[in-house]
Amino acid sequence: MEGLDQLIVPVLTQMGFGGAIGFLVGYAIKKLLKVLAIIAGLIFLMLLYLEYSGVIEVKYEKLYEWTSNIMQTLGTKLTGLETHIVSHLPFASSFIVGLVIGFKKG
Repeated sequence: MEGLDQLIVPVLTQMGFGGAIGFLVGYAIKKLLKVLAIIAGLIFLMLLYLEYSGVIEVKYEKLYEWTSNIMQTLGTKLTGLETHIVSHLPFASSFIVGLVIGFKKG
């Protein structure tokens, strides 16, 4: 029975810790995304107003290229995440569950 405890206790510890950290990260991400959405919207409205007033000229093609490059870079960085998640399955699975719950509560 002692051998089973040595196997189960670390897994349960990882799962509990992963769930708690996932909840906190999900909650924080949701709050941060709300603030970032408001800031991005205000910047976009400011650009539209300044362009309408004739103060600046916005080159939307360049803006599109810039945002596309950011999204491609982000996608490239996230591709290695799958391997990391699979190698730490107990922690990652409870982390993802906690992340979803935290994101919903945030």
